Amino acid sequence: MSKPTHRALYSEVKHCIIPKGSLLEKHGAKGAFVDCYQVTRSLGSTPNVKVFADSFYSCNAFYPESWVLWAASRFYKLPPLTEGGQSYGYGFFRVVRVTDTELIMDSGGTQTWMSVERDGDVLNYSFGSILKTTGFLARLLIPPHRWYSKLLLASAVGKYESKKDA
Repeated sequence: MSKPTHRALYSEVKHCIIPKGSLLEKHGAKGAFVDCYQVTRSLGSTPNVKVFADSFYSCNAFYPESWVLWAASRFYKLPPLTEGGQSYGYGFFRVVRVTDTELIMDSGGTQTWMSVERDGDVLNYSFGSILKTTGFLARLLIPPHRWYSKLLLASAVGKYESKKDA
């Protein structure tokens, strides 16, 4: 499988309709803002949402945000995880629920959703966000959030696919 550039992957990421019956639909029903992005790629291996989440939170596009979260974690005391709990991004993104193909996390005012699903001979990678409330600042940040979401998804898919090829 040829390894696409992040720029090529970015151009393939599309805004999508929230999948019926998904964790994004269930958790986003009470959200003030919900969005979803998806990219479809040829099938290279069995989908694994946990490996995809690891790729997402360690991809190059997430690197600047990880620095911000690291700094914030030095000043903000997060409550301890429940026994067996899992988190990403220095504990800020706490896993709420995992299925075979989906994962949803909570970080206070937002929730993050990821999915890797096989559809015939392709994989659909999806990423979504839920804002629980939308004040002035949140509405101001929605346009850059849309760009950043596409960039994150493209970078995470690139990293995930490079792990499969390794």
